[in-house]
Amino acid sequence: MPSNPWSAVVEGFRPEHVAITTRSRDEAIARLTGQLSPHRITLIGESDAFSARFLTANDLAGLQLSTLAFGTEVELEIATSDDHLLVTAQVEGHSAIASQGLRAQGGPGFIVIDSTPQPVVKQFSADSYRINLRVPRTRLDDAWASLTGTRVGAPLIFHPFVSDTGVRQHWRSHLRLLMDYGLQPDRVPARQAEVITESVIMALLMEFPHNYSRRLEAPTARAGAHALEKATAFIDALKHEPLSLEAIARECGISVRSLCDLFRREHGTSPMRYVAEARLQAARRLLTGRKEGLTVAEVATACGFSGFGRFSALYRARFGELPSRTLARR
Repeated sequence: MPSNPWSAVVEGFRPEHVAITTRSRDEAIARLTGQLSPHRITLIGESDAFSARFLTANDLAGLQLSTLAFGTEVELEIATSDDHLLVTAQVEGHSAIASQGLRAQGGPGFIVIDSTPQPVVKQFSADSYRINLRVPRTRLDDAWASLTGTRVGAPLIFHPFVSDTGVRQHWRSHLRLLMDYGLQPDRVPARQAEVITESVIMALLMEFPHNYSRRLEAPTARAGAHALEKATAFIDALKHEPLSLEAIARECGISVRSLCDLFRREHGTSPMRYVAEARLQAARRLLTGRKEGLTVAEVATACGFSGFGRFSALYRARFGELPSRTLARR
């Protein structure tokens, strides 16, 4: 039986991440309403098996990751608040959802977006385990303005279900990234957290269907060679610091969308992948250089990687060996 790649998303949770654990339905309703959105819980399965378990990761620039399980089959009615939207993904088990007049169901990888104040009805299997990402609307609206150069009028409303397999897989990668940082013992510095979460919010806006998606199909102002030179020079000079799409675009005097189009056209990649490659190449040069007493952790920090474990994983994926092996071989 093939392994479930979604289970790996939630690896790393520890006992200190438990925010709610209760066998009382009333207590679960009260506490989940405070943590996520107003809830109504109806037991469908065995009441004796009910055990609500809600785990949370560290807040990342306002984005909140959590997981939720009930131990028995339940039905939830959720009313999302106006100040955020909720993106949930099935990790294990099965769920059936009714939202915005539509119905869908699925197992691991089934993604649902709650983005309207209309009630959403969700039915979970006894073995259901879901991961939730709560995104403040202020971050979403600011990202749209950065992406397009215009502010939204009416609120962003997303299609409740995501059917594209590629988008689902990409979203799983974003969740892994958030988990890597959200589960660190120490909180990530605010500026770095904003950069990490920016790519996740941009993915929501650019890959998930919503009521403004058609505007992204319109041609962008074509940025030229001068903007590309400014962008690459800016990245090279500041690759050791947290770099956001917004900061790079602002340096070039263009929108984030124009910046993304420019890098895709000229380099065949995204700006942030270009940044990652620049950092990895800088790390490679340091690790193969002649400086004595240099450690892998020092190289990671000098090249803009905050997490040692993540740096090692990215380096190995790019160069086929751990950075410690490169350092030992010089």
